[in-house]
Amino acid sequence: MIEIIVDRAPLETRAIARLETATGWSVVSSYQSADESLAGRALWGDAVAGHIRSVERGAGGVFVELFDGTEAFWPMTSPDGARGFSEGSERLFEVRAEAWAEKRAIVRHLEDDEEARGSYLERWRASLPGESRFADHPPEIAREMVDEAFERLTSDVAPIPGGGSLSIEQTRALVAVDVDSGGRKDRGKHRERSLAANRAALTTLAAELEARHLAGLVVVDLLGPIDRGGAEELRDAFRGGWGSVSTRKLDALRPSRLGLLEAAVSRRFAPVSDPVRDGGQRTGLDLLRRLETELGMRRVASLEVVCPEIWKLGFDPLWRLAREVLAEQFGQRFSLRYDPAIMTPMIGDA
Repeated sequence: MIEIIVDRAPLETRAIARLETATGWSVVSSYQSADESLAGRALWGDAVAGHIRSVERGAGGVFVELFDGTEAFWPMTSPDGARGFSEGSERLFEVRAEAWAEKRAIVRHLEDDEEARGSYLERWRASLPGESRFADHPPEIAREMVDEAFERLTSDVAPIPGGGSLSIEQTRALVAVDVDSGGRKDRGKHRERSLAANRAALTTLAAELEARHLAGLVVVDLLGPIDRGGAEELRDAFRGGWGSVSTRKLDALRPSRLGLLEAAVSRRFAPVSDPVRDGGQRTGLDLLRRLETELGMRRVASLEVVCPEIWKLGFDPLWRLAREVLAEQFGQRFSLRYDPAIMTPMIGDA
């Protein structure tokens, strides 16, 4: 059973889904979304209006501009799939993969009789690879657990149970992964030790790719050399590990003799590390969550948030909305000030 831990902060909800394994709890997915009061990007499963910009049969689909200006692509399943759709016309689409960086959103056309699929949180839960339940942790414990998980998921290093680590780097073209076996104590001959380390690395990588919402071309530098029998075994181990944590499509090749494994993963959610998640409001939402935590820990203190002057235009709208939410719980024990002399926001005594 997958356990879901939810952290609700001012103007934002975050969650993690974790699965208990033989080596402990493993985070298999993460959720992060600003509240509907903030104008955000089109999310996976959203039904959104869009204008058809051009029908490109040579490219195999239709280019669309969504309501918020997001560029999207509607892939055709047949050459006649766009028959009757003229350039400039407005249609309703479902987001099948979120836009991020320079990558367009992927959409499909919604028929008139199709219904919405519930809230973003409900859709995310439905995407998990098995039955799930919401955990009943106190709010402060849930926040600590979610904070710890997101801090790890935004790091470029992930530990491998039993020793060693993965170095995971998202580039413009692909996800590059390097396996470091330092600290492992596998027994047996060199081939058996390498296979054991590589199996553990690929099982860990499957969970990390899904939890971080990474997609596209993935290249893994395993411990080599690898013979044909070992390559088959490792590919199957990766596929098996992937099937236990994800419902997305994975196409994995056998590792080469020198130890390079290539795979392609379908897109769904924008990566956790995407700097423009939630319309570029990520840093401000993180600051508001820190303020709520400080107010909860220091029950009688009056706190002041000091932000760089250059934040004013972007942070003021967030502050006005969050102030009402925080005041209901903490009264007027907090204030905001902008300082042209600083570059990093601070929270201290008023």
